[in-house]
Amino acid sequence: GGVFILGACLGPCMTVRPSVWKSMGVIFVLLSAFQGITLLIQSSSICSYNPVLQYMESSNPDIAATLPESCELATGFLLNIAAVILWFLAGVSAIVFRAPVVVAEHPPQEQNVTYMQNPDGTIEETNVTVVKG
Repeated sequence: GGVFILGACLGPCMTVRPSVWKSMGVIFVLLSAFQGITLLIQSSSICSYNPVLQYMESSNPDIAATLPESCELATGFLLNIAAVILWFLAGVSAIVFRAPVVVAEHPPQEQNVTYMQNPDGTIEETNVTVVKG
């Protein structure tokens, strides 16, 4: 996912073919699904009958007092939910919106300025014309 995030960030700085941009969107949606699969840990046996935790509790009973009986919603789980949503939005955005177009050419600009010196010695602009293109 990180490589494609880097590509999405550099996309506006360089020309990206529309097919590459759309495929990045599809990959972001797939990343959303894979990130969502990690949310299934909450309902798995890892949370309720974890043999590693049971061994730790039997070898050191003081650990049993510090650990809950089952998994609880914590900051990491909520951030995981946010990541699923953001991966999905990134993918849909890349699929729906067109790839950024970089225009390297700048139109020439011409600027004409006429100055006039007053009798008291001050200088004043009298005519400013900017022609673009």
